[in-house]
Amino acid sequence: MFNPDQLGQLVRLLLDAENNGVSFDAIKSALQNIQPQTVEVKPEQSAVAITEYTGKVDYSLSIKEAVKAGNYNWVNKYITADNYPVLPGEEGQKDLKFVLVHYNREMSSDNAIAEMNNKLRPATAREFFSFCAKYPDLQRQFPITALGQQWVNIDGFRKVLCSVRYDSDRGLDLISFGYDWPGYYRFLFVCK
Repeated sequence: MFNPDQLGQLVRLLLDAENNGVSFDAIKSALQNIQPQTVEVKPEQSAVAITEYTGKVDYSLSIKEAVKAGNYNWVNKYITADNYPVLPGEEGQKDLKFVLVHYNREMSSDNAIAEMNNKLRPATAREFFSFCAKYPDLQRQFPITALGQQWVNIDGFRKVLCSVRYDSDRGLDLISFGYDWPGYYRFLFVCK
């Protein structure tokens, strides 16, 4: 299991490798040699923490404008308007109540969504960008992901947005929806 600093470094290395023409197969081969750490989770560590925030979302912003408003140090090149289009019902400006959920245990994307039942829905791309722009220091404390909008890449993997840090830099990346999220990740939801 990687801690947030190690994960940020790994993401940065993968992005650098991809930008320098290293193939996915070469990266995959190298990663298979990494041995994960086993982390014991004590019962008191598994309590779900829920924190509420407020914010205004401007759905009329393009992805480029929304990302620019977040003032990130780096952004995955596949975070584009074509891959993350405006969804039905996303128009104008809306005041929203955001909910940041920390399960404090490893979670699949499907289980993270299912545990919220009908009370919350996962944040979409523009909602995620708005939240990250308003609360940039949260991203420096822990990675945050939004499961409400997915892009399917050429390999057939569903990708979701994730804010990460690398040292003091903030970045936006894409991670597979099928990833089992480590316990230090936070999930961004919106009140229905």
